[in-house]
Amino acid sequence: MKIAAALECPYIRVFGGPYPVNFTDKPKSEPFIEAYRAQLPPEKTRGLTREMCDAGLMDCLGKIGEIGLRYGVMPLMETHDDFCSGKVVRRLIDGCGSDNIGILWDCLHPFRYGLDLRETYAAVKDKIHYVHMKDAKDLTPWGFTPCLVGEGQMDLQTAVSILKENDYQGYVCFEWEKQWHPQIADPEVACPQFMHSILQNY
Repeated sequence: MKIAAALECPYIRVFGGPYPVNFTDKPKSEPFIEAYRAQLPPEKTRGLTREMCDAGLMDCLGKIGEIGLRYGVMPLMETHDDFCSGKVVRRLIDGCGSDNIGILWDCLHPFRYGLDLRETYAAVKDKIHYVHMKDAKDLTPWGFTPCLVGEGQMDLQTAVSILKENDYQGYVCFEWEKQWHPQIADPEVACPQFMHSILQNY
């Protein structure tokens, strides 16, 4: 937050992350998530419930929100990992005890979980300060593969329409995860292609 304040950046993004135990009994495709779960001592996760994890998360969100106030920086919780549902993220934000917490709507992740984009947006719209967009294929709740816009399964047209209909005035960021998916196109190819596609088609 000190760095963000020095850069005059009003936001930092934060994650709920994966639950420390896999309540769906199916592994994530991201190796680092399963590596994280594997290194946790069994005694630290034995008996944990979603409710217990959520209570701890709300406590943490409240604390970082209040820390952010000291620096003029607002943490934004991303719809990501095991917290893709707009309704769930909104419940956590509303229950954290700080007004200095917003939401980063990454529209891909709710979509790959089979959640309706309009319902997700409606649940969080007055808390959204930042939007991530990208296309991807192989969409499941356990993983995805980024690809150039138009080559995947993401309904970007609906996502853009939702923002236009609601007169969204915040940031939209094209997220290209070359570091984690080295096989995909270089950003010098993907970024202009995204801009052209969005401007021409949406």
